[in-house]
Amino acid sequence: VKVLGTADRLPLQSLFFTDNPTTFNKSGHRTLTLKGYTYSGTSKVDKVQVSIDGKRWVNTKVSPLKLPGDPWSEWQITVPSSVLPVGSHTVFCRAVDNEGNVQPETKPENVRGLFHNTWGKWAIDIVDKASD
Repeated sequence: VKVLGTADRLPLQSLFFTDNPTTFNKSGHRTLTLKGYTYSGTSKVDKVQVSIDGKRWVNTKVSPLKLPGDPWSEWQITVPSSVLPVGSHTVFCRAVDNEGNVQPETKPENVRGLFHNTWGKWAIDIVDKASD
């Protein structure tokens, strides 16, 4: 049995903000910006990475919130539309802390279902349609 820690300290995690686009039209747009938040109750978040395939990861810009002592941070990434393939995709995000711990892809098994901190996921359709 793996000991996960106390319930008053949340594990390393990152998620997407819910107001990110679910459809992006490459035509007429040079970049796509995605944003989210990250947290670690045990150490400092070093970086948040995003991937469109779960294999190749790109670092985002992480900015601490402006509230003193708040462990939450926001992250953001802007990617050129030219690198985005047309189609339906799931974009993933994962956090890495300053101790080298990486947010897991799958949920650790535990009896009460606590500490659910798998990769953040965002579904997006990339299209390339000129305006009518």
